[in-house]
Amino acid sequence: MRGNGVIHLSGTKNGTARDIPMSSQVRAALKELGPGKPHERAFKNSAPHDWWDDARKRAKLDEYVWHCNRHTFCTVLTEQGVPLKVIQKLAGHKTIAMTARYAKATDTALAAAIALL
Repeated sequence: MRGNGVIHLSGTKNGTARDIPMSSQVRAALKELGPGKPHERAFKNSAPHDWWDDARKRAKLDEYVWHCNRHTFCTVLTEQGVPLKVIQKLAGHKTIAMTARYAKATDTALAAAIALL
């Protein structure tokens, strides 16, 4: 994490480092962790499987696997009108084709598009 509200990702899936701006909600959550380096405590266990399975079971999300978060991220941004090139950069996809595979066209988004006519 950098002091300017940006999270630096060095060990990414595609091997390319990138900086991601934090939302105000993320900054507030990290601030609640107290003084010092809250990001080190928040991201101490970088492997999600250390805690993910237990949290998923408690939430009764049997079919929801960790990778679903990437699809949800891209789809929600698409529904909010974020351009695919911006989503591509945030998701760390090397190609726009990969981003298009992740960003689903939901029924809600289709109805909203038709409503614009």
